[in-house]
Amino acid sequence: MRRFILAATLPLLVMASGAFGLDPEQIKPVHSEKCLDVAFGSTANGARVIQFTCHGGDNQKWRTEAVGNGMFQIIAVHSGKCMDVNEASLQDRAAIIQFDCHGGTNQRFFIEPVGHNPNDPRVRIRSVSSSKCLDVEGGTILDKANLIQFTCLDQTNQEFRLR
Repeated sequence: MRRFILAATLPLLVMASGAFGLDPEQIKPVHSEKCLDVAFGSTANGARVIQFTCHGGDNQKWRTEAVGNGMFQIIAVHSGKCMDVNEASLQDRAAIIQFDCHGGTNQRFFIEPVGHNPNDPRVRIRSVSSSKCLDVEGGTILDKANLIQFTCLDQTNQEFRLR
């Protein structure tokens, strides 16, 4: 029993300490196993975050940095820009983009473990400003599907693996 409790709490401890994310990671939606990607490798403010077949490019690598109180900013390696809820929207279906890091709550996320399988760690990424979850629009597995925020549901298009 003691091992199970330790294994179940380890992801929480790692996330709370900010120990993950020191190296760039791919963020993969569980339902598709594709990668979160800044569209076309753009370095511009406002470029959409999409899902796309993993190819190892820096526009598919992300750094997660603890910013205190259990919050993280998620930074695109290729551009150094932050993942951002467009225009700080509080609405379902708001676009997830990259934008210059400015410290606003629309660029802050809670990264929360879901499930109980230590061999398959999954997380939900929830916006601090809206409390909504990152979501692959429509639950599609197609390339170029937009990442949006949406009311948190128990669906695999709102669950991610950090690799």
